Amino acid sequence: MLLKSILVKSDKKDIFIVFLLFFISFAAYIKTLCPTIYPGDSGELVAAVHVLGIPHPTGYPLYCLLGKLFTILIPFGSIAYKVNIMSAFFSSLTVSIVYLIVKRFVSFKSVAFASALLLAFSAAFWSQAVIAEVYALNSFFVALLILIALIYEQNRNVNYFYFLIFAYGLALTNHLTIILLAPAILCLIKPAKKEEWHFSLLKAFFPLFLFVLGLSLYLYLPIRSMANPQIDWGNPENLNNFIYHITAGQYQNRLFSLSFASVAGNFLYFFAQISQQWPIWLIWLPLIGVVSLFKKRDKFLFFSLIATSILLLFSINYNISDIEVYYIPSYILITVFIGVGISSVLELFKNKTSSTKAFYVLCGVFFLLPLVVFAANYRLNNNSGNEIAYKYATDILKTLDKNAILFAQGDNVVFPLSYLQIVEKQRLDVLIIDENINPINFSLFEKERNQKRIEFIKKTVAGKNRPVYFSSNENLYDYNIYDYFLKSKGLLCKVVSIEAGAPFGNYHKFYKLDGLPKDYSHLDKKTREILASYYFHEGENLRKGDFLPAFKVYFKSGEIGDDISSMHNNIGLAYAKRGWQELALKEFEKAIKLDDGFVSAHYNLGNIYFMQDRLTNAQKELERAIGRDKDFALAYNSLGMVYLNQGLWDNAEEMFAQSIKVNPLLIVGYNNLGHINWLKKNYIQAKLYYQKALEIDCENKNAEYGIAEADRMLKK
Repeated sequence: MLLKSILVKSDKKDIFIVFLLFFISFAAYIKTLCPTIYPGDSGELVAAVHVLGIPHPTGYPLYCLLGKLFTILIPFGSIAYKVNIMSAFFSSLTVSIVYLIVKRFVSFKSVAFASALLLAFSAAFWSQAVIAEVYALNSFFVALLILIALIYEQNRNVNYFYFLIFAYGLALTNHLTIILLAPAILCLIKPAKKEEWHFSLLKAFFPLFLFVLGLSLYLYLPIRSMANPQIDWGNPENLNNFIYHITAGQYQNRLFSLSFASVAGNFLYFFAQISQQWPIWLIWLPLIGVVSLFKKRDKFLFFSLIATSILLLFSINYNISDIEVYYIPSYILITVFIGVGISSVLELFKNKTSSTKAFYVLCGVFFLLPLVVFAANYRLNNNSGNEIAYKYATDILKTLDKNAILFAQGDNVVFPLSYLQIVEKQRLDVLIIDENINPINFSLFEKERNQKRIEFIKKTVAGKNRPVYFSSNENLYDYNIYDYFLKSKGLLCKVVSIEAGAPFGNYHKFYKLDGLPKDYSHLDKKTREILASYYFHEGENLRKGDFLPAFKVYFKSGEIGDDISSMHNNIGLAYAKRGWQELALKEFEKAIKLDDGFVSAHYNLGNIYFMQDRLTNAQKELERAIGRDKDFALAYNSLGMVYLNQGLWDNAEEMFAQSIKVNPLLIVGYNNLGHINWLKKNYIQAKLYYQKALEIDCENKNAEYGIAEADRMLKK
């Protein structure tokens, strides 16, 4: 309706350009569209769309409903492909809207046309147009809200104000970061006269109603949750769960949790990423645009500075791996500056020269810029052959025995598997349990969640009824499991009763690694993480004594995932398991350098220092781990061991006590408290702690021995 209103007031040339831009960008996106699920959240979102379920916070109700509509209306392709097309569609709409925005600030339609295509083919924006993700729809709303606000600011037609309020509420049901635009929009549409404020206050109820009407789409969450769809993240049926889910309570600890060095690094990364969107030699164009708008004292410049500042402040303080997608709204604003910059240069050139031919040559140069950007970013964003997430999940299912149980961990494992089982109905004999979701409810506190996870995993392994697998090489001691071991089997780890033994089968032949891409320089981080995982697990499947073959594939894995902190952490753990402490230490240091907030890397590095008897270094790293995660029970326990070896018994006892306070099922914490009290000759207290450990695990040998020793000393 809004677009129709705008186009009716536009000339035929504008209408033609709007549709031309849509079809040019849409054609490019369809040509480079991912044919199936993509690494990361894609598999979960597609599965949630398919069953009208509840994906991870904030639930994305608008995305799920629109995605379902696309799967119904498009008569060809898989469910994943159809949802990918939705991203291409809304990204193309965004490009057309950006043309209408830029056109309001420039004298040449061709400049607005070229500017819109510069956004269309920019790296980050294009990357979200070809996969199932929420950011393409979010970009659409960012552009739409800017356009409506500009129109309202110009003519003060109250109908546009009402549309703006409704669209803003609706936009929040796709992504909460839209809320960050509110201060800038309010400044842009601020009335010049007090009488207008008075008018708005008198009629405040209707705008409020429209905002709530748009926002009311969140009622989808409890309504669908009560139907118990296969994806029902957080079970938002009651008020507490509902509020926790829509406010992303699960992720709030990631905000403003980074060190100053990490925040500074993210700030610099923002500017580095600008040069990745467009050639670096174009950077002078948005700067000219800013100067031009400043000279005109245009309110849009003030709006852009406020919006970019708030968006940037949020993004650089948010501990997330794919931070670049949060910069896209800023790129939309920079695109406007580019358009104003080009227009300013052309106007200046036109006034300074009488040569019409030279002027048109310069116009042609600027008009060709989108082709340059297209060529520069095509290979990076061509996902037409990217099926690695689908292959990875298929290979995992191929690895599992009949009726197996898999404890899966990580988005690249859980979400593609969700798609295969829920949408394509593959391997329904297998029970896949995400350790953070099922059967754990995200509305629980972290401590309660950890306790339930330990209880559930121990019960499952002890049941012996079905083969049990883990997607990562866990330490079963963390789950109070002492009679079973994990043995690498392909991309997974299988629970076995005997620790030693030969590897399972021919890894390379089983997964056909020859089919993996050999050139990975253009692949994004999420895709490379899966590719690196294939080589990492090849190393895990080699015998412990195979030093050189194992080192080669671990090194290859680290090379592919050079900028992925989790990959270096996993390689470090693999090295530590094989006794290669110095190599492990370097990998943990790389992980921390990439992500100073990586708690597990600090913990693992602290343990390596402890094994090397570098107690001061160990203490510092473990304290950093605890400083970033106050509920890290094992870190308290390890720090207690450091204090114990330093002769600081009281400090050690305090840390052991804190470890069982955080996790009352941590047997090693009770055993260590028993040991420290035995050292202090508090034999009765020591016995009580050992007995508590036995209550949790009746076959715990350390506790049995501790009780026997305490009794022996008490009899003296």
